[in-house]
Order: sequence, then structure tokens, then C-alpha cells
Amino acid sequence: MYYQLIAKLSYHMSNIHTQFWKKLFWGHIGKKTTIYRPNKIVNPQNISIGDHVTMEANSTLYSVGTYQGVEHQGKICIGNNVYINYGFNATTANAIIIEDDVLIAFNVSLFDFNHGYEDVNSNMTLTKLQVKGPIVIGKKTWIGMNVSILGSVRIGQHCIIGANSVVTGDIPDYCIVSGNPAQIIKRYNTLTKIWEKV
Repeated sequence: MYYQLIAKLSYHMSNIHTQFWKKLFWGHIGKKTTIYRPNKIVNPQNISIGDHVTMEANSTLYSVGTYQGVEHQGKICIGNNVYINYGFNATTANAIIIEDDVLIAFNVSLFDFNHGYEDVNSNMTLTKLQVKGPIVIGKKTWIGMNVSILGSVRIGQHCIIGANSVVTGDIPDYCIVSGNPAQIIKRYNTLTKIWEKV
């Protein structure tokens, strides 16, 4: 009973805080969206979140602005009915787009850029970012815990990304992937209506 009361109070306080921020700082925050604290939000004017989204605590939404003299202003767009569990990190110098009805488990990291490494005499923190394109996660996809999605990657709709996978390349619709680097292990056959091993 006591725990339920505390959880309900936490939800309402986080919801009020989220909706207050919406009016002041964010690009957009939709109806019945709740962002639990603590979290780290950088350049919220570049971040848009749809309706009925929950993002749990200890998460980071980081839109890279100016880095080493280059203007980036990365965009983060999260669709409707998205659930994001604890420890999420989305850091972008281009764009991260999460479409509707996506489920994201614990400790998932998304980075759409790399640090330059070619000059062996340079400090890594002083090199310019290597940005190739956006990360796009399709509708109704489930990202398992401890997954890393790196670089310019497009994940199709209704995919499952197995826990601890590292995704560095595009994934078509209706696929299950796993591993480092992530490989397709099953694919949905739209004719037979069966998930088939690859």
C-alpha cells in the first residue's frame, strides 16, 4: 500500500514536471508523457517527444550543439506510445528518430557519430565528429537490454534486437538479430506467417 502510494506520487510529480518543461524549453512534449528524474537533457529545444511516452530515470537525451568549431544541432524525435526503461542514452550530432510503439529495455545506448582517430598525435576529445547520417528505429520494434546502436543505422519495423547486441548496420523489417556485430537470426515470412531461422 505504502509503495503504491509513493509510486503514484512519483508518477504525478514527474508528469507535472514534464508538462511544465514542455511550455518553457522543449521542442515538443505530447500529452500524457512522463519523464522521470534524475536525467540529463542537453539542448531540449532540439528534442520532440510524442504522446503517451514514458522515459524512466537515469537517462540521457543529448543533442550535440557546437563541437570543435562545427555546428551540429542534432535532433531527437520520439514518436507516440514509446516506453524507455532506466539508463537510456541517446546522443546525436545528426538525428535519432524513434517511431511509434517502440519498447526499449534497460541501459540502451544510441550514438550516431564517431570521434576521428586517424591522426595518432591528436587527443580524441579534440578531434571533429564523424557524422554519416541518422539512427532510425522503426515502429513496434523491441530493443533488448544493454544494446548499443552505433553510427548511421536504420532498423525496420517490428524487429527484435537481442540483449547485449551491438548494431552497426541496417536491419530490414520483421527481423530478430543478436550478437556483436548483430546478425539476423530469424525473419518473419509474410506468406507463411512464421518466424523462420536464417
